[in-house]
Amino acid sequence: MINVNIFYYDNDDKFYYLGQKLNCNKLKNINIDDDTVTQDQSDEILPTFNILLVSDTNENQAIYHVFNVTNTEGLTREKYCPHCYQQSFDPKDDHFKRDYDNHVKQCKINDGKIIKKVKLDEQPFPQCPHIQRNETYAYLLANNATQQFKPTQYYITYDFETVERKVNTYFGKPFSKDDKSICSSQWISVLEPLSVASTIKLKWREQYKNNTSYKKIVTPFGSSALKTIYFDIRQGDDFVKQWIEQVFEEAKQVSLDNKYSINDGLTKSYDDEAIPYKQNVSIIGFNSSRFDQALFTKYLHNDKWTIQSFIGSYGQGKQMVVEHKQTKQQISFIDAMNYTQPTDLASFAQDLESNINQSKGLFLYEGITYDNYNQELIKSQPFPIKAFDSMLKNKIMTDDDYLLYLSDAKNYATRWDYLYHYNELDTQIMIYPLVNLINWFYQYNVDMLSFMSLAANENAIKYAIAYKDFDLNINYPQQQSKSKPFILSQSYWNYKVIGYNIQDKQKHRKTNNNVTINDYEYYKNLFETSQCAICGDKFTMDNKPTLDRI
Repeated sequence: MINVNIFYYDNDDKFYYLGQKLNCNKLKNINIDDDTVTQDQSDEILPTFNILLVSDTNENQAIYHVFNVTNTEGLTREKYCPHCYQQSFDPKDDHFKRDYDNHVKQCKINDGKIIKKVKLDEQPFPQCPHIQRNETYAYLLANNATQQFKPTQYYITYDFETVERKVNTYFGKPFSKDDKSICSSQWISVLEPLSVASTIKLKWREQYKNNTSYKKIVTPFGSSALKTIYFDIRQGDDFVKQWIEQVFEEAKQVSLDNKYSINDGLTKSYDDEAIPYKQNVSIIGFNSSRFDQALFTKYLHNDKWTIQSFIGSYGQGKQMVVEHKQTKQQISFIDAMNYTQPTDLASFAQDLESNINQSKGLFLYEGITYDNYNQELIKSQPFPIKAFDSMLKNKIMTDDDYLLYLSDAKNYATRWDYLYHYNELDTQIMIYPLVNLINWFYQYNVDMLSFMSLAANENAIKYAIAYKDFDLNINYPQQQSKSKPFILSQSYWNYKVIGYNIQDKQKHRKTNNNVTINDYEYYKNLFETSQCAICGDKFTMDNKPTLDRI
C-alpha cells in the first residue's frame, strides 16, 4: 500500500492544484457481525507518491493519463506543509516565510492533523457596520438623537493635466554583446504634470457673499460654497508641492465645517464638542488611483508631511492618508470611482448630476508636449481642429465638438487661460454627482465617505435596513420560537461547500482552508449544541446558522 496525492489541472483558471489525498496509513477494520467500521493507525510508514491525473476524450471514451510528479512546488507554484500536506503557501507572497513557519510549527505539534475551531467573541456583537464604523452615529443613537445625524458633506476635489515628455531609453537585455545601447525593452515617454486644480466644498457663510472667490450652490443639505485653487508649471517646478501645501490649508476649514455645531439662539453657532467626529478630510479625484496619484505620490513624504497609511497597490491605491507633521491635520486621497461602476468623468457627471446644466470641457492631449507647451499655450488664437486628433485613441474631433470648443475658447485671452478654465471645470463637475451619491446613501443613515468602497456602503445599507426598526429603549428578550429545530443535513452541507468553492474559483481565491464535505459531522454537532451569538436563541428553521462571509 502507498499514500497518494492526486493533482489536477483547472482548465478554466489555468492552474494545477492538489485535489485529493489518499492516506493509507489508516487501516479500516470491518466487523462482519454488525458491519461496523473502525480505523486503526498503522505503525508502518508508507511511501507517498505525487501524481498528476489528466483526463481526455477520444471517440466519446474517457482516457486518463497519470504522471509522476517529482517537484510539486514547480507544478503548482505553491509550497505545501510537509506535515499535513494540505495547506499551501505562495513563495512570492510578502509574508510567505512568516505564515509558512507559523503553520509548520503548529502543524508539527498537531501531528499533521487539521484542527478546525470556531472561536466566538467573549461578548457577542451584532453586525451593523453603519453604526460600528461611524462613532458619530453610534453616539447619537445612544443618546436618542439620530435626527441630528448628517453625512460628511464637505470635501475637496482635484484633477491633474499632463504633457508627454519623450525619454527614449532602452533597458533590459542587450540584443548584441558588442552593442549594449539597444536592449529588449524601450521606455518611450513619461507624463509630466502641467497643472492641477482643486474645488473646495464648504459650508456657506454670509461673509462669502461679496467675495468673488466663493460661489454659492444649493444642495439637498442646504447652501454650500465652492472655492477653486489652481497651480501650474509656470509657478515653478515645485508647483505640485505648493498645491499640497494649499490643500492642507483649505482642509482646516473643511474639517471645521464637517463638525457638528449648535446655535446659541442668537447669531452664532459653536462646535458641539460632545458629538465625536474624527473623519479625515477627503481629497477626491476621478480615476485618480490609476493616474493622478502616480504624479504626486513622490511629494508626499518630506519634512512637512508624510504618508500615514496606504491601502491598495502602487498601481491602484484605494486610500492614502497623509498627515501634516506640524498641524497633525490628516487628509485622505481617494478615488470617486470607489463609489461607482467603471465609467468616465463625462458619463459620471451626466448620470448623477440631477439636471444640473454642466458638462466637461474639451482639450487636446497629444498636440502639446513637454518641449513645446509654453510656446503653444501662450498663444491667443484657439487650437486648430487638427490639433485635437488622437493617434493613441484613433479618433478625430467632430465639427460640432469643435464649434463647442470655439464658443468656449473665445472667452479666454490665451490658451493658458483656457487650460485654467478646463482644469477647474473638471474638478467642479464632480461636486454635484458626489452630493447626489452622498444624499442617496444618507437616506439609509449611511455616511458614504466613512467607507472605502461601493461594496462596503452597500453592505452597510443591507444591515441598516435590517436594523431600521431597532429601538434602543426596548428590551429584546430571547424569543420562544415554535419553529422546528435546525438539523444540518448532508445534502444541505454539500450544497454549501460546493457553493463556496465555486465562488472562490470565480474570484481566483485559494480554497485550501475552505470547509470540506468531510467537516459535516463537526458542524452538525456545533449547530446543535450552540446558539445564535446575537439573540441567544437556538438555531431553528426560521433562524438558520450561516458560515457566509460577510
